Amino acid sequence: MFGPIMQVVVNDDLTVRLAPFTREDSGKFVENGGMQHHTVTQYLGRAHSAPTLEDELKWYDMIWQQEDSRMWGVWVGEADGQKFIGTSGLHHIGGQHFRSAVSGSMIFDTSYWGRGIARSIHRARMWYAFTQLRLIQIKSCAIHVNTASLRALKGCGYETVGFERNVHFVNGQFGHHENLECINPDPALWDSWWHNDEVPGGFIAARQRSLQAMEWADKHVTLL
Repeated sequence: MFGPIMQVVVNDDLTVRLAPFTREDSGKFVENGGMQHHTVTQYLGRAHSAPTLEDELKWYDMIWQQEDSRMWGVWVGEADGQKFIGTSGLHHIGGQHFRSAVSGSMIFDTSYWGRGIARSIHRARMWYAFTQLRLIQIKSCAIHVNTASLRALKGCGYETVGFERNVHFVNGQFGHHENLECINPDPALWDSWWHNDEVPGGFIAARQRSLQAMEWADKHVTLL
């Protein structure tokens, strides 16, 4: 299932849209190489395979039916229209007592790396999760050597909660999964999450980053 369109102003020179994409758009994943490049897939847990169009169509059919997910395509404006460059999503939305989800993002067009897009869509996705879905917890993970991904996640309020050692072997070295969580900074939800427990110091600092990210999103993200 797809989420509603969101316009995200990354900076004065760049605006992206988080919006649904079609089955036919799935071909963009491997157009001009894309996710067949090791540079793109090395930290996605699929570094030793190169997906084809048929693989991406099967993946699309699978995620299209997932009612507990909200998926977006990442689109940027070009002279000839909107260009599809990646995806972002919330998955496994639910929970018996506290509503939570697992987040993930990927930009397969490397010409847009390093421009602040990942950090901005993390903020937009978190803002949507907390203000529209009323989630209290978002989980994510990254290979510990993927410093750019970790920096983007932690910058909007995710905090490390543990490691899974030697999950991947990439570029001649083992990679550990760094597991992270982001807790809704809303006072009532924050207090209910921690109840009488002492809040770990790292999460106190992470909450401030979440509040700053939410404030940024209030000004830069628009539901269309």
